[in-house]
Amino acid sequence: MTNGPTPKPHQAAALSALAATLTDLDRVQLTMACGTGKTLVGRWHAEAADAQLTIVFAPSLALVGQLLGEWRRADGWLFEALVVCSDPSTAAGAAERRTDSGDRADVPRPYWASARAKVTTSPAEAARTLKQRTAGRPLVVFSTYHSAPVVAEAQAAAGAVADLAICDEAHRLAGRPRAEFRTVLDGRAVRARKRVFMTATPLVDHSDDAVSMDDEALFGPVVFGVPFGEAIERGLLADYQVLVVADDSRTRPNRGTTVPAALLDAVDQHGIRRMLSFHGRVAKAADFADTVDAIHTPGGNFIRAKVAHGRLSAADRAEVLGWLAEGQGTQVRVVTSARCLTEGIDVPAVDGVMFADQRSSIIDIVQAIGRVLRPAPGKTRGSIILPVPLPTGGDDDTDLALSAFGLVWTVLRGLREHDNRIAAELDAVAAHATNPHSRGPRPSGDRVKFLLPDGMDETALTLRLVEEVTSGWDKFYAATLDWAQRNNGARIGANVSHHGIGVGPWAAKQRTARSRGLIDPGRAERLEAIPGWFWDREDADWNDTFAVMAAVVARDGTAADHPTGTSRFAGLYACNGSAGPFRLGVWLALQRQAYRDGFLDPGRAERLAALPGWDWCGGLREQDTAMIQALKVFGEFERHVDVPEDHVEDGLPLGRWTWAIRRAHMLGHTPPALEDELAAACPRNDKGESLWKWEQPETRWRLAYSALRQYLRRVGAQPTGRVSEDIDGTTVAIGQWVARQRYLYRRGQLDARFAGWLESLPGWQWDVELGNHDYGDPIDLGGSPHGTAKGSQAKCPCKPCRDYSRIKGREHLARLRVLTDPVPAGMAAHHLARLETAGAKRSSIAVAAAVPLGVVRKLAAGQDRIERAHHDALLAVTLGECVAVGGDKVGSRGRETSTQHETIPIGPTRQILAGLAARGLGNSWVARELGYQRGLQLHPTTITRRVAEQIAELASRVPADLAVPQSRARRTAPPLAELLASRTEQVAAA
Repeated sequence: MTNGPTPKPHQAAALSALAATLTDLDRVQLTMACGTGKTLVGRWHAEAADAQLTIVFAPSLALVGQLLGEWRRADGWLFEALVVCSDPSTAAGAAERRTDSGDRADVPRPYWASARAKVTTSPAEAARTLKQRTAGRPLVVFSTYHSAPVVAEAQAAAGAVADLAICDEAHRLAGRPRAEFRTVLDGRAVRARKRVFMTATPLVDHSDDAVSMDDEALFGPVVFGVPFGEAIERGLLADYQVLVVADDSRTRPNRGTTVPAALLDAVDQHGIRRMLSFHGRVAKAADFADTVDAIHTPGGNFIRAKVAHGRLSAADRAEVLGWLAEGQGTQVRVVTSARCLTEGIDVPAVDGVMFADQRSSIIDIVQAIGRVLRPAPGKTRGSIILPVPLPTGGDDDTDLALSAFGLVWTVLRGLREHDNRIAAELDAVAAHATNPHSRGPRPSGDRVKFLLPDGMDETALTLRLVEEVTSGWDKFYAATLDWAQRNNGARIGANVSHHGIGVGPWAAKQRTARSRGLIDPGRAERLEAIPGWFWDREDADWNDTFAVMAAVVARDGTAADHPTGTSRFAGLYACNGSAGPFRLGVWLALQRQAYRDGFLDPGRAERLAALPGWDWCGGLREQDTAMIQALKVFGEFERHVDVPEDHVEDGLPLGRWTWAIRRAHMLGHTPPALEDELAAACPRNDKGESLWKWEQPETRWRLAYSALRQYLRRVGAQPTGRVSEDIDGTTVAIGQWVARQRYLYRRGQLDARFAGWLESLPGWQWDVELGNHDYGDPIDLGGSPHGTAKGSQAKCPCKPCRDYSRIKGREHLARLRVLTDPVPAGMAAHHLARLETAGAKRSSIAVAAAVPLGVVRKLAAGQDRIERAHHDALLAVTLGECVAVGGDKVGSRGRETSTQHETIPIGPTRQILAGLAARGLGNSWVARELGYQRGLQLHPTTITRRVAEQIAELASRVPADLAVPQSRARRTAPPLAELLASRTEQVAAA
């Protein structure tokens, strides 16, 4: 038979919930109010689950010691205990021995011995214990969150997996916990088959990079809970009251110091005998204890006070708390502290807590309040004392006084989050204060009492209470209703604000709450009474858009669009919330496509079908609707709609159809409904723009090409001059168009694809000879023969001279095409981007590749074609070559640049060029040798250092005695390689 504690009904229910859920889940949460025995629930569950290896985590070493004591107190289960902590000399070791106020709170070794626990800071020692544990004898490892990495290392070394991990005060793992704390959440580090997270104050934090306890992947679902209100109603905790006491501080007669009046009034008026007082700093706690110790209250009570801080040993702290619990008679005992008594301290006799300084953490506040809720014999209610310092000197400015209530609002907000009873009381006050039709006295609960001096405006305090503490639902509701009435029932947008209140986001939250079944039916009814209110944005947008469509039908008598020309729905837009304007015609096409795909809601389909003139194909041919469906499928799979011309989709010639539609659109023959169907069927980019393109230039070219083919079939000869052809209701001047294609081809500007199509036509020629009637009589060339350069230069119109000019012109164009050999720039652009990403400067790249900087800049700007020589040179450049060129000069904006691109005087270069020209090697020859496309572009006074060095280098390779004979048949000097080869042959022959 056991003498230890046995599970109470609520603890038995918690154990049943754990047993039922942990069969399927590996992580669960237990949220039980402070003082309801969740520590023992963990101990009993470990026993019931027959856990052979259990790990228990707590946020401090002091709490680890307390947990171990509680587990030992519940006898009946024999287990070995291992306490794992960190070396005190490390940061983690110091942190786990430190209280929240910053003081050190170590646990003496004799305590561990009395609790029959082995203590270690060594992962190796812990691993040895895990390996050598006695078979059939459970082992429980107690550790702080700070030492979780030590536990994880020991587990890894021993190959041990815990049957159960229990995380007490688990809210310490949420928010932005220390790195060591996160180890507990990582199943790869701390290895456990089941995890139970226990807390009285779950922390939900959705800010960036925060850990939130509503993340079930990390913490699991809440499988059992006992909130504060329920615990109080069930008698598990004492009830409480909040005393907001005006603190005007009174002078202590003997010492001349001031005594907080809030403490004196609370003791005399509410019978408080044992109290904890929380302060912002240890020094303040010590001063407060010194101030109130050994004084008599006006009601005849005698106060004694002590301070508890983290520097006290566990034994000394236990002694102070024991002294607090033993108070009797008229003696009032007060223990002051900073934060070392907020978590895990169990002194049921405490009947009052006082917050002497402002606190920002709601969780810390609720944890501290938990100290006063422990039930004890003769204790019916605990008191939470909130002193409010008032202005001195009789200042009755209410606004100034209210500014001192910050602590009150923070504490009440914390209580509201964890006790639905006080939330209901505060909401009742809010409803009365915000309803202009309220009659009678303000409702007041018995949990919040204001002990204020005469003359303070209680109405102003009530309104401030509503603003600061209540949920604000009524305030937001009133603002939303006012906005809707002022805007004639318009749909409220997601970002709308009204008088500084974010009514749009608030309305969105109400809709979300209803979708999850979390909104009160009475509130839902009130919301539905707001003009223009909706629960589903998409449904509201659909109804509003249908109303626009119905108005069009009422005006025109039909829902059918015009077969050609301007759409009946031009200038009208669908209601699409915050997603931007959406053409009504496209919206109608979306409805038709959803119906044809079988996805349209039957009720919506019925309403649309009832419109006069409605057609589910939009009045289009069956072939077109089939092609639209095929295009939609193509776009969904390919994420674009650039359909190849020969593509066939499900047996349909989709590629040819898309170009036929583009031609019809260009000629104004497409029905507006077809254009809407295209916009609805095609995917969209990130800006919401349809990926469908009408491709006007190419469509126009294809139309002319079709006209040319039609002309050739009809006439059988190539068109010339002003010949035109009618096709698809339009006239194409194919004679001029053909001449234009030949001109573009000669200049190398005609797309190779188009050139191939033209060459496939019967009888096509790029060079068309002129007839005899185009030649003229020969002119006198002074004895020079016709058909030579002399006749061409003299523009002789005779046939030999004209033919000579054409031949030479074609040869010149051929040479230009050799020098101007464009290729796609994609690979070069990609390589350039990689070099720049690696840190190379464009100037360095240009120098290393020996290409003009302008070529590099155009390539970076998106130029799609590039000279082949430049393309090959850029691809051959490496990052090392670019770095070797480096930036040997600082530019005008402080950036590194190369001296290769600075300008220098052109004088020396002109002298070099003049010397080359005197030997028959002119500027055009130099440009050709350097690979320039359009000759040397020389400034009158300056030249870039790179070009100057290239010219100098070329001149250095020309032998001093090399000269081109003046009398030669060729117009320009041969390439340098040819000249050098010829000179070598001459030397060898000699």
